[in-house]
Order: sequence, then C-alpha cells, then structure tokens
Amino acid sequence: MSTTTHTARDQAISTLEILEMILLRLDMRTLLIAAQRVCRSWVTLINKSDQIQRALFFSPVAKPDVPMHEKVQNPLLAEAFPSIFPSSGKEFRKCTFAALNMNQSNTKRAMYMRKEASWRRMLVQQPPILDFGLLRKVHCWVGDRARLIKNHGSKEMPREKHEGLRMERLFEILLFNEIIIWEGWSTNKVRWATDFPLDNRELDTRERDDDELYAMMPTFGLVIVAHRIMQCSIRPNRPKTEDEQLREQLVAAYIEAGFDIDLVKSSVNGVEIESVL
Repeated sequence: MSTTTHTARDQAISTLEILEMILLRLDMRTLLIAAQRVCRSWVTLINKSDQIQRALFFSPVAKPDVPMHEKVQNPLLAEAFPSIFPSSGKEFRKCTFAALNMNQSNTKRAMYMRKEASWRRMLVQQPPILDFGLLRKVHCWVGDRARLIKNHGSKEMPREKHEGLRMERLFEILLFNEIIIWEGWSTNKVRWATDFPLDNRELDTRERDDDELYAMMPTFGLVIVAHRIMQCSIRPNRPKTEDEQLREQLVAAYIEAGFDIDLVKSSVNGVEIESVL
C-alpha cells in the first residue's frame, strides 16, 4: 500500500465527521462492542455522537408519528430476551425466564447483573414507547376479572417527559411486579403493538375474545398480559416451576449485585385505569 493511500485513510479516520459516517455503517453489535475497543477517541466519539447513540438505542428517535410498520424493536435485546420480544409472524410464545440469555450460565448471569451493563439503558424500540400497559386476567369459578394498569416508560415514577421505555424498567416489571405471577397455572405474555392486528391462529382460546387487550393496544406500544387461573385448592408442598426457581435466583442476583430491592420494587407500580368485574 502506498504512502499516499495510508495518508488518505488516516486523514479520513481522523476526521470525526467521516469516521462517524463509517461507524454508522457497522452492524449494531460491532458498533457497541468491537468499535469501542479500538481506542479512547473512538469511545469518545461513539458516546458523544447523537446519531450513533440513536443507532445504538441509547437515545430516542424523535419521530412519534412514524407508521406502525416502521417502528423497530431493538435487535440485540430481541436476541438476548427472546420470549419478551416474540417475532411477528411466528407463534407467540409465553414469556419465560428460562429462555433468557442471562440464564444460560452463572457467568452470563453475572455479566447481565452488572449495574453498568449496557442492556439496562437501551430503549426497547425506536421510536420509543412512552407508556405501556399491564393487563391482569384472573379466571375462577365465580367469573373472570380484569385489571388494566398504565405504566410510565420512565423508571422514575412519574415524570412529565421521559425518553421512553428502557429494558431495565421492562425487565424489573416482569421480575418484581406483584400482580405478575409465575406459578404453574399462570401464563404471562408480552404483546407488541407492532404485531397487531393478530391472526386468530396465533392466539389461544382466551385471547381471541379478549376485549380489554384489543382496547389497550392502540393506546400503548406494549402490553404485558398476565393470565392466572385460580385453583380451588393449593397443595402445600407443590413443587416450584422452573420460572419460579429462576425468578428467585434472579432476585438473589440483584441483591448480590448491590441493587436496592426495596427501591426497585417501589418503582414498578403503575396507575390503575379501569377495573372490570
């Protein structure tokens, strides 16, 4: 390679505007991880560039009226939390802790539990979801009951303006909210507005006539649906499900990592907007 070529390349890379354009052409994983290992100047540029921060889902895209089909789920989060980010057009799976990448080994869990882990501050979608819903459905012999709850995307409750729903908030709602039950007779799903309207073949029997769910979807970008079937009797020595065991392990991991669990729990409650009996 000639000296002239070297000089042109070095000048391009040393010009921040050109380097920014080059970095923006990288895939998200390379930009987040590999590019920041090159040198401190690259780290500084990546952290200070508004365009790069938006590409990495750390800063919001200011386009609230984008059509539904143009809204994009965070691809790295979808890979790490597959049961929370079910793909459109595929079978809608229930949300399980066992499917999460962080639970594949103790080493991975320790990495995810770091307070500075990047997944925590990532937006789950661009343009961001500002508010999301929680729909609790209880089925018992006296009839069905439903609770509709509005949750702010911000972890700090509530704020006049916030940048949108980040993964830490969504994950902690699933982990700590008292009305989301992980017992064997309960089913929890995360429904995205980008996946609606749904084909009836993708819904279970209860969901096909779920008026509350369909009423919530136009209002919220995301709805957590918590179904619970009340049992007439509960066995005292009932074995815990895999999700119950994993939830306990994740709560223990939060404590070990030094999180204030009381503070976390106080931030996961929303505002009840309607009760249906």
